[in-house]
Amino acid sequence: MKKKSLVFLILLLLIWLPTGIDLLLWNKLPAELPMHFNSQMIADSWGPKAMAVFILPTILTVAQSVIFLLIKHDARKNAVKDWIVYLVLAIMPIISFFLNFVILSTALGDNTYFQQQATVNLLSGIILIILGVPMNSLKPNKVIGIRLPWTMESNENWRLTHRLGSKTFICGGIFELVAAIFTYTLLFIPILVIVTLIPIIYSYVLYQKGI
Repeated sequence: MKKKSLVFLILLLLIWLPTGIDLLLWNKLPAELPMHFNSQMIADSWGPKAMAVFILPTILTVAQSVIFLLIKHDARKNAVKDWIVYLVLAIMPIISFFLNFVILSTALGDNTYFQQQATVNLLSGIILIILGVPMNSLKPNKVIGIRLPWTMESNENWRLTHRLGSKTFICGGIFELVAAIFTYTLLFIPILVIVTLIPIIYSYVLYQKGI
């Protein structure tokens, strides 16, 4: 657990690293920075740069801490392998770097509409692949995975569901990366719905068959 705690602290520092970059650029930043983007990734709400710079890493730090504590106190000890824990915890720093880039580039006028679309598609693609890679190795637990009543009750249902989920998430992530290259419209939400619904429906079908 000491090693996990050390990795957790390192990843927390990485979450705040973009904030350090923001502070170095402080005098070059406008008085207001984007605080919210609409579904087309166009900034529709702006706020004081002090708030904008610190609110994102704060939210990510809280989310990261909650995830880590849930894993740490999961009743099913060692259900999640260490490398999977590290992989999942790496998501928040990645989000921090990408979103900070979008915020700064938008504020400084260096980010076009298509660049924003590509950035978000790239980020979501990476996250889906990170989530998909360890699914085949996941054992039943209360923190990570497709946790449904029937997957939690049947080890076989869990195994088969996550084997399919691994494929759908990775394929969805690759599709997002391709979309990022060609800067197509935002596809994260529809792809996330599809790659999530497929294993859920499959899992329920297995449940109906007594698996």
